[in-house]
Amino acid sequence: MRRRPIAITAGDPAGIGPDLLAALPAALPDLPLVLLADRDVLATRAAALGLEPELPEWAPGRPAPERGAVLWHCPAGATVTAGQPDPATGAGTLAMLERAADGCLDGTFAAMVTAPVAKNIICDGADPAFTGHTEFLAERAGVDQVVMMLAAGDLPALAGTLAGVRRMLRVLALDPVEQWPGSGGGELAPVVDALVALAVEARADARARKDWAQADALRDRLAAAGVVLEDTAAGVRWRLAAAQQVAQTAAHQIGLKTLLVQPIQHVKRRSGDLLAGDRMLVAGYDPRLGQGGAAAGTFARHGGQCSQRAAKQA
Repeated sequence: MRRRPIAITAGDPAGIGPDLLAALPAALPDLPLVLLADRDVLATRAAALGLEPELPEWAPGRPAPERGAVLWHCPAGATVTAGQPDPATGAGTLAMLERAADGCLDGTFAAMVTAPVAKNIICDGADPAFTGHTEFLAERAGVDQVVMMLAAGDLPALAGTLAGVRRMLRVLALDPVEQWPGSGGGELAPVVDALVALAVEARADARARKDWAQADALRDRLAAAGVVLEDTAAGVRWRLAAAQQVAQTAAHQIGLKTLLVQPIQHVKRRSGDLLAGDRMLVAGYDPRLGQGGAAAGTFARHGGQCSQRAAKQA
């Protein structure tokens, strides 16, 4: 059976993408690859790195490679200086993504791998509505449910890497966990309290009307958001669910059977002793795909609310 090639886009031409693409032919000589990049940018960056990749040019309609890399020239649209993104290249970068995505949709490519893009450059130079690869690909494919995936063969190693990233962000006062309510910042805590109080009041009104279905529905929606209600003789009390429960609930909502839940910023804190705001790593499988369908994702808990940040059937 003929292997379809993998499309690899260079991302922003002033970024790291062209450097990576220049190294791929030697690193992956046996894989069929179609590299989407500006030929002049790629040649310049390869020369700066002391590389001489052999990249025959390719275009749709020509036979796709069965092994090795070829280049699909995608003009940058302007002179490129490494490290200096330019909005004048935004349209070229967007067109490159469109080519790769359409090639996946029509069966030319088996998959698409993307190097980083500068979202603000594409917004300023091509499409003000551009918010990232994920949303772009979802719209291009015509799907309304799309999620991101965070995966690794060695979960503890991944956790250690992310812990290091968080330490660097903390030095810059940009730690996202510490900015979430319940984990150091708490700026949104009054807002969360007020919103939960409104939901509790609405549930009480439904119970007073003996609208049990509505009352149960409100309770279930709060539970899915990580808020646990407790009916007591003194009235309704609420508390935040354990981080593991929040992550598992979010995973189940998208049809995943949870196999592992692990906090990713503290490798040793594998269960219990979790803080509000913990990011969770969830691995599981999609029963619709069978045992062979794996999934992994991170879920971030905001003051009792769980945001599904990344999960996807692999």
